[in-house]
Amino acid sequence: MLLGVCVSLCTLAGCQKAVNPPEKHHYVIRGDSSNPLWPLAVEDISEEVRITLNPGAPTPEMVVIEEDGRQVAFTGERHGDYLLVPRKFRHLKLLNGQQTVADIILEKD
Repeated sequence: MLLGVCVSLCTLAGCQKAVNPPEKHHYVIRGDSSNPLWPLAVEDISEEVRITLNPGAPTPEMVVIEEDGRQVAFTGERHGDYLLVPRKFRHLKLLNGQQTVADIILEKD
């Protein structure tokens, strides 16, 4: 009986995800917009964030700023002129060496 209830709840949760699209987030970009590594756009795509770069721009280094202020290295996948990164950050820095090019910050609703 308990197993049946668990299976029903899991099925319902799966249907809920299929019916309700993932929540979209809005990101604010701050920094030096004249830098060639400046992102052209940042948008939510399901469980990932797409960061559109200038055509031909090198891949920037990335760090996440944790709530306690620690900087943690962060990676994503390069696909042509954009990066796909996991949607697991509130504050992401794009770096060129030690220089911050852009801060990408999740805007609170």
